[in-house]
Amino acid sequence: MAYASRHLLDYFDRLARLDEERLDPAQRFERASTIFYDFLHALGIEHCNFGIFETIGGHVEPVNFAGTRLSDGFMEEFAGEHMERDDYVMMRAGGLSAARPTDNFRIGREAALHWGDHIADTRRVHLRCCDAGIEEGRAYIGQRQHLRGADGAARYYGFVFAGSDHAGGQQAHRHFEQARVAAHALMDKVGHVMDARQDNFTYDLTPRETEMVKLLAAGLQRGQIAERCKLSLSTVDMHLANLRHKLDAATLAEAVAKAFRYGIVR
Repeated sequence: MAYASRHLLDYFDRLARLDEERLDPAQRFERASTIFYDFLHALGIEHCNFGIFETIGGHVEPVNFAGTRLSDGFMEEFAGEHMERDDYVMMRAGGLSAARPTDNFRIGREAALHWGDHIADTRRVHLRCCDAGIEEGRAYIGQRQHLRGADGAARYYGFVFAGSDHAGGQQAHRHFEQARVAAHALMDKVGHVMDARQDNFTYDLTPRETEMVKLLAAGLQRGQIAERCKLSLSTVDMHLANLRHKLDAATLAEAVAKAFRYGIVR
């Protein structure tokens, strides 16, 4: 444990140093993900799938896999056949609540054999994942946000720590607590990028639009923004309209809220 703890401290240190670098959101995400996988591999955890997903009316929507070590071919098959709809890990999100915002449980070939016949479809999907390289391990899921959308959508994060054989799976169980802590640290750094990807936002704001949403977040009104930026009100209104469009926001207040969610404003 002492040896593994040194890996965890090194992981925190490497993540913290990202704040000293001038990285765009995509670069920051890639660097943080690499640091995360380096840490897991140092612990002997061979594999990790992680991402954000939603449920609407109890049904799992297509997942945005932020990280995976499974083959591109299998991931295309997984998404193409909509296997996430019967994915046991994601379906467990339905049991989460404000009183129980997270859950963790065993996954893999042996665990699937003990699932009841009522989830036969989930067993089929799960065994396909085993064949692709997730033989045994532990899943960790949690609520990404407590607010639900108008359509009843609820958002969650999920991590699967696993190995391609029994020995590798045991490492995932043995070091699960450290992996869970590392997962939260990763979400703190780049969860906003994962949310943006889930919402199909591509960080395509111009420098002027970025400046304006930051001024809005600071409490300035459109007239004050015009004065600060030495622009006419009509020009400010044009930029604000573009801002709402790109952030898919009905109001400026919603645009500011999404700017915080996506890490544009901190």
